[in-house]
Amino acid sequence: MTSGTPHSIQHRRRVRLELEVLEARDLPSGSVFALSTPGDPPAATVVLDIRGTGMTFDQRGLPASFQGNIYIGLQPLGPVIGQYEETLTPLLLDGLFIGTLGQATFTFFPGALGDQPLATLHTFEVSFLQGVIPPIGALYVNSVGTITGASGAVAPVQGGFTSASLLVLGPPFASNTWVDFTVQ
Repeated sequence: MTSGTPHSIQHRRRVRLELEVLEARDLPSGSVFALSTPGDPPAATVVLDIRGTGMTFDQRGLPASFQGNIYIGLQPLGPVIGQYEETLTPLLLDGLFIGTLGQATFTFFPGALGDQPLATLHTFEVSFLQGVIPPIGALYVNSVGTITGASGAVAPVQGGFTSASLLVLGPPFASNTWVDFTVQ
C-alpha cells in the first residue's frame, strides 16, 4: 500500500476475492479497498523485513504456523526489532492448496529481545500462492491484510498491509517476507 491510502467511515478494511488467470489456472487473488472520509489523519507507511525462524505443518503436510525475526527496511540489516508469529488455515480450491488465512502477531521490542514489548500489532490476512521459483525451490506468495488490534506504543493504530514472501518449505526451511504497513 502507498502512503495516503484512504479508509472507510467505519475504519475497516474489506478484502475482495477475485479469480485471475495464473499459470493457465484460475486462482483467487486479494486486494484491500476502502473509501476515504474527510478529516482523516494522513497515513504513514512502514516497511519491514521478516526472516523466518520456524514453521509447523498440519496433519496433511500443509503450513500451520510461521515464526520469524523482524527488521526495519527491505534487508535484514541492523538488530532484530521484533518477533513475528502467525497461525495459518490452509485454503484449498478443488483440493489444491492455493494459500492461507492467517492471524499474526507482530511484537516490537525497545532493546534486546526478551525486554518488555514496546508495541504489539495483531493482524488478519489472506495469502495466495503466485507461483514457484524453480532455481531456488521457493514459493512466491502475496498477502493482503488488516490490523485487527494494537497495544503498547502503537495503540490505537489502524490500517492494513500488503506483503510478498519467498518460502522454501525445507529442509531447510527459509522465509523472506517484505511487509508494507499503512497505518493511521
